[in-house]
Amino acid sequence: MEEDLLRLGWNLEQLHGPVAAQMFHHAATMLGGEMSFSRVIALFHLSYRGPQTITSLAKEVMLSHAATSRMVDSLFKAGLLDRQERAQDRRQKLVAITPAGRKCIDTFRSLTADAYARSMAELPLELRAGLSSLIEEVIQLRRPPPDPAA
Repeated sequence: MEEDLLRLGWNLEQLHGPVAAQMFHHAATMLGGEMSFSRVIALFHLSYRGPQTITSLAKEVMLSHAATSRMVDSLFKAGLLDRQERAQDRRQKLVAITPAGRKCIDTFRSLTADAYARSMAELPLELRAGLSSLIEEVIQLRRPPPDPAA
């Protein structure tokens, strides 16, 4: 990997590390301590990409199909996911995030934004404004182009 990319990666990690520590604590207390990384990843994935089969979700969370199925069952029981049989193949289940699951992710995202804001509070206003503008530019460049078929 190119040296400038590694430097950027390590610089971002230095900013993210303290915030991540706060977020890991929050994730650990969600659902009475039953929110694992895999569950958080699954909820974020379904929140951003929409309904998925258990097979495709298993690939995203890097768990076996059986482990993902058990995870989906527990998130379903907690009211965070919904599951339906696919019309094309009733053996496959389509998994989607519920409004309660979306609220959970929205809370997590708000807490993350607050943690980043607190970590940047002591920076000079001009530096914060410049950093924010630069990040917004990067976000725009990284967004995938709209799907012409949609």
